Amino acid sequence: MPGVRKVVTAATEARTLAPEAVIFHVIQGHRATMDEWARQRAPDAVTPASYHFVVDLDGTPTQYVPISQRAWHAGRVPDQEAAAALWSLYRPGINPNDYTVGIAAEGFSATTAWNDAQHKTAIKILDWLETEWMDVNDDTVIGHRDLDPGSRAHDPGPS
Repeated sequence: MPGVRKVVTAATEARTLAPEAVIFHVIQGHRATMDEWARQRAPDAVTPASYHFVVDLDGTPTQYVPISQRAWHAGRVPDQEAAAALWSLYRPGINPNDYTVGIAAEGFSATTAWNDAQHKTAIKILDWLETEWMDVNDDTVIGHRDLDPGSRAHDPGPS
């Protein structure tokens, strides 16, 4: 995305499908920690993890992975039937990272609600994604809890 802060991570790989949806998250920490983690993360890490974007508490976006690449933000779907019931675009048996964009807010999902600045930035990112990459609507934008309602029930947070 033009004009945003960028931190490169190796925790990415080529996409096998075009991006067609967005999954929102909370990073369970601070963006500065995410920067360090992103710089240190190897693509062959035991648990690779990355997001396309993280939005700071003040609304500053950081892009870690180009949209043309896969980020590792939502691949674990322990209950595929529940995910299919919650999200109409879920494809059982296909890693959701292959066809989604991961956007996360700085904070902690149980206690930190997305604030106004984070919501405004998320809207700007969604507007850009719609212009450049995909349709953005109620079906194509979900929370991580819609893929994993068991262990991610509070992700992306209370708001």
